[in-house]
Amino acid sequence: TEPSETPSVVNQENATFVPHVTPVIVGSIVEFINNDSFYHNVFSLTPGAKFNIGRRPTGDVYSKEIPKTQWKVEGLGEIQLFCDIHSSMNAVILSLDTPYFQRVSEDGTFEIKDLPAGTYELRGYNPNFEIASEEVTLDGETNI
Repeated sequence: TEPSETPSVVNQENATFVPHVTPVIVGSIVEFINNDSFYHNVFSLTPGAKFNIGRRPTGDVYSKEIPKTQWKVEGLGEIQLFCDIHSSMNAVILSLDTPYFQRVSEDGTFEIKDLPAGTYELRGYNPNFEIASEEVTLDGETNI
């Protein structure tokens, strides 16, 4: 699976990471943007994906390539993010080896398009709960 050509974005605003969970294809770029009027930091201690971008001022943008990680949660490369200035800030990047994923919208719906015919394991991820999964068989013309 090829990395995404368009970077994913994780904003730091109101002393939180937005979005809280960011799924990306392995090797893709994530941009961390400080939208607050004070300094932030982004770091991870996840094995195989450790980094620390240092303290960054308002408006600063820092790009990071997301590696394939040996740290997996039920097959998903879960990279934990933190801010060393604001201990309540945390988020997750999911390092995935498939282009078939989607974030859930505000109303709880999602759609995954263009899946080839076949049988798949559909998984729902929330860092606060166990992963939900269901096997689905598609005819190649139906979206999930």
